[in-house]
Amino acid sequence: MDDLYVDYRGLDVIPLPWPDRKDDVSVLYLRLPTEYLEEQGPERVRALALDVAAELPFNSGYVDFSLCSDVWDFDKALKLIRPRYPGVHLAAGEANLRMNTWVDGVHWMNFLGQPLKVRLRDVR
Repeated sequence: MDDLYVDYRGLDVIPLPWPDRKDDVSVLYLRLPTEYLEEQGPERVRALALDVAAELPFNSGYVDFSLCSDVWDFDKALKLIRPRYPGVHLAAGEANLRMNTWVDGVHWMNFLGQPLKVRLRDVR
């Protein structure tokens, strides 16, 4: 598959000494090219996401149609995208270690792992 992008960022075995980094988690970020969705269809993308999720222990995750920008051009891209495509997710083109165990919004598919399920059960 052309233009498949994979970014894995794992935490060190030794915890970071900075309190503001206590919520960091290991992250797997996968990005498929638009052509894959066009050729295979949304059902295949959904099946692929479920296959990957079934193999990984996770706190949370999501699958979304998004436009990607590198972090250096993010503000510029946001100003161009927001008025033209409301509701389309603009993502930085890399993994985010600070995702923690929460869900950062509503997406096409949201995955809730055990820590979130326990929290949601306790809220009820």
